[in-house]
Amino acid sequence: MPQHSGAAGSEWKLTFAIPSTDLPLDNSFEITFHYKGKPHSVEAVFITTAFSYRIDVDLFGSTVSYEPDEERNFRAVLQQEEGKAGDPPDRGLVVIIGDKLEEMFRD
Repeated sequence: MPQHSGAAGSEWKLTFAIPSTDLPLDNSFEITFHYKGKPHSVEAVFITTAFSYRIDVDLFGSTVSYEPDEERNFRAVLQQEEGKAGDPPDRGLVVIIGDKLEEMFRD
């Protein structure tokens, strides 16, 4: 179940349980889901780093990175591009994607 943190108007992070790390390396894959009664599909990119990994998802113009925290839970971090203003994605949408990632990579 996702955990929400962050004060209003501040950077926010969502936490999800992470499954095992037997995931594809540096691959893109599609996430399909229903949101507000309509089917949607977004592309996600699995990116390995020196000691970890993250999954970048383009949510209708905003990039959200899902990365493991110290307790092997997904943390969703909104990537703010310099000089690009805009509304962040709906938190409900971020939660739906996190839930789908958990479902996709569950043991």
